[in-house]
Amino acid sequence: MEEKEEKTEILGTATVTTRGRITVPKTIRDRFGFKPGCEVDFDINSKGDIIMKLVEE
Repeated sequence: MEEKEEKTEILGTATVTTRGRITVPKTIRDRFGFKPGCEVDFDINSKGDIIMKLVEE
């Protein structure tokens, strides 16, 4: 059985600071409703991609 490749869309780029922080790009904050103080989870899929998810309240 042939595996289908998942399509991805790059919405922005962030740089990790010397303190390990990143700023979520405005396009992503606006599109997904990120607000100051919200929490995100970081997951890794089977290909080793890092997936950031907004934690639902």
